[in-house]
Amino acid sequence: MKKTILGSFALILLLLPAFSGAWNKTGHFVVASIAYDLLLPNTKMQVDAILSRHPDFPMWVQGVPAAKKGKAAFIKASGWPDDIKTDSRFFDPGDPQTPEIPGLPPGSNKRNRDWHYTNIPFTMDDTPLKPPAPTNVVTKLQEFQSIAMFPKQMQTYALPWIIHLAGDIHQPLHAVALFRHDLTNGDSGGNDIEMKGGGSLHSYWDGRVGGSLSDAFISQTAATATTRNPKPAQVSFDPAVWVLDSVKQRYFVYSFIGEGTHQDQAAVSVNYATNAKLLALEQTASAGYRLAEFLNQKLP
Repeated sequence: MKKTILGSFALILLLLPAFSGAWNKTGHFVVASIAYDLLLPNTKMQVDAILSRHPDFPMWVQGVPAAKKGKAAFIKASGWPDDIKTDSRFFDPGDPQTPEIPGLPPGSNKRNRDWHYTNIPFTMDDTPLKPPAPTNVVTKLQEFQSIAMFPKQMQTYALPWIIHLAGDIHQPLHAVALFRHDLTNGDSGGNDIEMKGGGSLHSYWDGRVGGSLSDAFISQTAATATTRNPKPAQVSFDPAVWVLDSVKQRYFVYSFIGEGTHQDQAAVSVNYATNAKLLALEQTASAGYRLAEFLNQKLP
């Protein structure tokens, strides 16, 4: 599955439900669950201590037995950078500025939506390309590699972002943008590809890991992902390497049927849907392994 997946398409088409997220929260929870179990003991102690200082920690661990609070907080923190998109404590550019948040460093009440992705351009019809924005998921993860040197409040702020962005960068449509004769500014990571049944190509891929947030589903999906995709002997902790695995999937991801326009909405075959699920599980497992290695290396 590391290679581009093409395969012969079945004739039966699937109507596609709409999802939201990046992966959705299920995908992030699965990545975090895999990673936490692979943290070295000293790293796990540091991670637990850092997250315990977060202002949302009490909410993350409400009702959780003491022995399980560390992993519960780590998993819930993985969704925090998406949660703040609708949190009134935070603001977007052009909005009225909100008060600083106690326990977090100054300036950390911005939503920073542009941190979640990079649009590495490609084309299949020679449309001129435009480079991705200079601030993106890769540059932020590279910046956060210095977490061990950050002041305590900055560590508390950065760690949920690291956990979350490690998941985002493994979702193929958080890494690429298609440039086409009718999409001369790119398709915003599949957000401008319209699917039959509603939603975009991007939202379709956000939901490939699943949709349940139950502890049982997260644990089972993590077990399925890691059993199908065992941890390799060598695991990269370099985000510049991680993003390339997502970019490599671009021709499979864009091998849907139709143009993806309003007049010719895109659809996928049974074969595509099956392979998309398998690729999502593989990318999720890789994200978990690599996130753990990143933290084990950067919080030794």
